[in-house]
Amino acid sequence: MVAPFASTTLNFLATYLRSHDAGQLLDNIPPYQDLDWKDNLPGAPGRALALGTRHDVDILVCVVQNGDKPAESRYFMKHPDSSSVKAITTDDVCDGADLTFPFVCLQGTSKSEKRNFSLLTKFYFSQAGIVDEAMEVALKDFAKRMHHVLELINFYMREHRVPKPRASIQSQTTESSDEEEQYEGQQREQLEQEIESVQSNQPKQKSPTRKQKAKLNNYDIPPINQILESLVAQDAEDLLDVIPPVTDMTFEPQDVDERAASHKLFFATHSKADRSIYVFLRPSNGKSHHEVVFRQEGRRGVAPQQLSAETAISQNLQRPFDKLRTWPIESSVKARISLMIKFYFGWQGLISQDVLLRETVDFSRRLKSALTHIDEKIKREQRDPSWTRPDYVNPVVIADIDNAFNELEDSDESDEESEIELGLPSPLVHPSKPHPPPSTATITARASEPPPKPQLTRHESPLKPPPQRPIIPSSSSTDTLPNNHHRNHHHHPFTLQKHQQPSTPGTLTRHAKRKRRSTEAEDLRTYLTLDEHYQNQLESIDDKLAELRNEAASLNTQWHAIKKMKRENLEVFRGRSARFGREDDEDDDDDGGGGGGSGDGAAS
Repeated sequence: MVAPFASTTLNFLATYLRSHDAGQLLDNIPPYQDLDWKDNLPGAPGRALALGTRHDVDILVCVVQNGDKPAESRYFMKHPDSSSVKAITTDDVCDGADLTFPFVCLQGTSKSEKRNFSLLTKFYFSQAGIVDEAMEVALKDFAKRMHHVLELINFYMREHRVPKPRASIQSQTTESSDEEEQYEGQQREQLEQEIESVQSNQPKQKSPTRKQKAKLNNYDIPPINQILESLVAQDAEDLLDVIPPVTDMTFEPQDVDERAASHKLFFATHSKADRSIYVFLRPSNGKSHHEVVFRQEGRRGVAPQQLSAETAISQNLQRPFDKLRTWPIESSVKARISLMIKFYFGWQGLISQDVLLRETVDFSRRLKSALTHIDEKIKREQRDPSWTRPDYVNPVVIADIDNAFNELEDSDESDEESEIELGLPSPLVHPSKPHPPPSTATITARASEPPPKPQLTRHESPLKPPPQRPIIPSSSSTDTLPNNHHRNHHHHPFTLQKHQQPSTPGTLTRHAKRKRRSTEAEDLRTYLTLDEHYQNQLESIDDKLAELRNEAASLNTQWHAIKKMKRENLEVFRGRSARFGREDDEDDDDDGGGGGGSGDGAAS
């Protein structure tokens, strides 16, 4: 018989799950009586639960609770030839062990996975009446966390096609004593009041009409029936007709990522390498949501290469993802495509719709917005068939592009003469022609000259960025341009833009206003980038001038020292010359006096 407290906890959990339309999740786990329990093991702190094996060694868990302290899970290993147990760490259990169901569904090494694993073990120990893990003050939090654990188990069972156990834990939620029923009724009433208070603050959705219910019955999509009901309540069920059904999408089995879903979705083809790009859906490390991973298939025997979202979305996308792409690729574009990818994985049954609704706030509303975006783009392409014709190139657009390139090439020559020429690159210089760094002689020669005035036209300013090339907002338009055009211009930093007639502000659509704001923001980023570039160049020039001044001062000091040394040497030379001159005069006097004496002597 189930312990009274355990029965109360289980009944409260069942009530909580039913209030969240998830009561069927309890059918996925067996009752605690069907698990393998071990009693009276030497070295174990109490009754143990067998979780599985690791290299033919039994893995056990004991949940210990001391007083009012939280229960603690302790893991042990028991060799078949030994009667005692040995303590091990959580990593030994969650990494590489062969666990039994349902513990294998939560096996992982991240902190969140370890917490979920420990919670499930404590749940079974509380059902066995060994510990009182779910205290009365924490019943709601306990039920919320168990709801998440049961969803993870349900996702694992869907992905690995695990059948439900014969005996479910739902059988435990049966009749109880009068005290238990009274306590359960109080908890259920309190929970229902909290649910009503939360629902009263949310906008009420219209219930489906008879026509909408008939429309909904035509869609045989059990994995996403709750999402479909939300679309029907928003009068948006017809939007599902604008995207291909999941049967038209290519899902293939994958063995590249063990943590990802069992199948991968064909997403795009690389525009240059002609390689297939697939998308994988896997739980994020240490987080409670799933992430989208793009990988490009390589040659046979070569591991797939992981791509960034920007790189993958820039390729030749499959429908309907190509209808969600706009240029430039911003975070909103990546969010819409990621949402549609998760929707198809849910449609295929590879991820539970409960997980989708929990991970993404207002999933149905965001899905409706993405479907509306696809519908509007398809209608726009139908009004302008040239956008979808692969052999069509608007001559006006090409003329504007050629003019823009001509202006860039002309401005390269004129701006090189009009700039200050202290190493500043012209804002209109082609990126493939960088300026060489200025030499010291050039800076020294030109520093003393007055800077020439920039030659500006009537509508230009010194920091005006280069003229923006027109951008074609449609993804298909850029994808359908000839290969030669892409080959000639794909290195240029400016994107293409569809030529449009000017319209008055009063007739701008929401898309046009959003595009105009995006263009203004891009212009502002260009100005800020140029300003920062100029500031860095000026600082570099100031540093170079300071070095040259220091070098000039050093040379000047050396020149004065050499000049002083020459002057001193000249004075020394002059002093020596004067001394030598006096000595010569004295020698001459001595020679003259000696000659006269001898003459007198001879005369006498």
